[in-house]
Amino acid sequence: MNIDKSTTIFYNNQNICPPHITIGGGAVVQLVFDGHSTPDLNVDLLGDGGQCHLYYVANFTHNTHQCRVHFQHHAPNTYSQITARMLADGDGVGYLYATTTIHPKCDNAETKQDLKGLVMNKNAKIEGRPELFIHHDIVKAAHGCAIGGIDENQLFYIISRGIDRLTARQLLCDGFLGEIKEQISQL
Repeated sequence: MNIDKSTTIFYNNQNICPPHITIGGGAVVQLVFDGHSTPDLNVDLLGDGGQCHLYYVANFTHNTHQCRVHFQHHAPNTYSQITARMLADGDGVGYLYATTTIHPKCDNAETKQDLKGLVMNKNAKIEGRPELFIHHDIVKAAHGCAIGGIDENQLFYIISRGIDRLTARQLLCDGFLGEIKEQISQL
């Protein structure tokens, strides 16, 4: 899929993502995945000033979910960002893989990778791997991955205020996913 103008695309279980997207100069592309559609996606930023913002949210209790994205910067002044949140419960397994390659002669290219997962019990699993391959000096690049379980101190605090355990867990989950849902709602 070739994209040469700014657009926002929402992918869900009825809208399948193509495996390869190219973005032309000046185009700002926002891709949103709701967890029913799991991306295995290569994005090439080919034109000066091309941008891609990818948002991925998954909340599941069974099955295996995978988000695999590879951004390639081929032009100067390009920008890529992945913001991913995955919440696993039951015996669910999730994988978050983000790779960005910034090729030579891509002055002022910028990339950000923000991967976070919340594991709700000992049977669930989330694995994350942010990777950067930088072949140029004049760039900005940041990546991070944080995966953990429910904070028992926060859970205890909420329960001590008279809220039942199930509702307290749901409040913590809502808080974990709240920031990315707010960002998506403003697109």
